[in-house]
Amino acid sequence: MLDNNIEYFNIIKAATDDTLDYFDHAYISNLELVQSLKTELFELGIKIEETERTKELYSYRSENRRNLFSPNLSEETFSHAKSRILDEQLSDLYTAKNALLHKISTTEESLILLQDHLHMLQQSRDALTVLRLNSGDLSTEPDELIDSETTSSTSSETITNFNHSYNILMLHEYDKSNFADYLRTDIKQKLQNNQHKIEVLNWLLTSDIERARLTLKEILTSSNSALEDIDKLIESINQNIDQEQPIWMTIEHTISTYKSLHPNCIIESTTQCPDYEINIPPILTISLVTILKELFDNIFRHSNANKVISKIYISKHVIDVYINDNGVGISSDYLSTSNWHSGLHKIHELIYQLDGKISIEGDLISGTNIRFSFPILT
Repeated sequence: MLDNNIEYFNIIKAATDDTLDYFDHAYISNLELVQSLKTELFELGIKIEETERTKELYSYRSENRRNLFSPNLSEETFSHAKSRILDEQLSDLYTAKNALLHKISTTEESLILLQDHLHMLQQSRDALTVLRLNSGDLSTEPDELIDSETTSSTSSETITNFNHSYNILMLHEYDKSNFADYLRTDIKQKLQNNQHKIEVLNWLLTSDIERARLTLKEILTSSNSALEDIDKLIESINQNIDQEQPIWMTIEHTISTYKSLHPNCIIESTTQCPDYEINIPPILTISLVTILKELFDNIFRHSNANKVISKIYISKHVIDVYINDNGVGISSDYLSTSNWHSGLHKIHELIYQLDGKISIEGDLISGTNIRFSFPILT
C-alpha cells in the first residue's frame, strides 16, 4: 500500500514539475515577445514622426518656392500627389501601431495569468513535498525539499534577472533612439532649414538686399542654436565629469549647479568622505552623478518642494546616499504607474546593475525619502 502511495505521489510530482516547466517556458517566451513588440512599437513611433516631419518639411519647401519664385502648376500637382502618398503611409503606420498596442495588451494579460499559474504550481509542488514529509517516508524527502526550494528560488531568480536584463536593454535602446531623434529633429532640422535659407539667400542677393540681410541673420541665429544643441549633447554624453577630479568635488559641483538653477529652494547637502584622496572607478562616479541628476530633476519637476536635504557617505567599500524633500510625496506604486522609460525606472535598473539597493517612500507630511547604496568594487 505504501509503495502504491509513493508511486502515485511520484506520478503527481512528475506531472506538476512538467507543467511548471511548461508554464515557466511559456512565461519567458511571452515576456520576450512583449519586449520585442515594445521595441517594434518604439521604432514604429519614430517612423511615424519621421513621416510627419517629411510631410511638414515638404509642404514648407513647396509653399516657400511658390511664394519666392513663381507658381508652377506641375510642381503643385506633384505636391498634392506626394501629400496623398504620405497620408496613406501615415494611415498604414497608425493602423500597424494600433495592432501592436492591442497585441502588447493581450500578451501582457497572458503574462499575468501565466504568473498566477506559476505561483500556484510552485505552491502545489511545495505542498507535495510537505505532504510526503508528513507521510513518514523520510528516505529522500530532505533532498527533495532542498531541491524544491532551490528550483523554486532559481526559477524566481531567473525570471527576475531576465526582467531586469530586458528592462536595461530596452532603456538603452530608448536612450539611443532619443539621442538619434534629438539629432534629427533639433540639429539636422536646423541645418536643413539653413540649407534652404541659403538657397533663398542666393536668390535674394540679386533681388532684395534688405531681405537678404534678414535671412542671413536668421541663418546665423539658427547656426548658433545648433552649436548650443551640440554642446548639450556632448555634456549629456560625458556628464561633464572631470575624471581626474576627486569624487567629493564632483558631487559638490553637481549639487551646486542645482542650487544655482533653483535659488528659491533651500538645498542642504553634506558629503562625508573619510579619505578625500580615495580612488573611485570612473564608472561609479559617472553612475552616482547620473542617479543624483535624475533624482534632483525629478524633485524639481514633480515635488513642489522648497527644501531638499542631501547626505552622502563615501567609504572604501560603499557609497550610501540619503535625500529628503518636503514636497508632495510619492505614491507607493510609482514604478507601476509611471512610464517604463521614466527616470525612476532608469535609476532602479542602474542600481540593480551596480548590485545596490534603493528605497523610495513618501507622503504629504514627510515629503519623499530616498535611500540608496551600492558597493565599491575595485
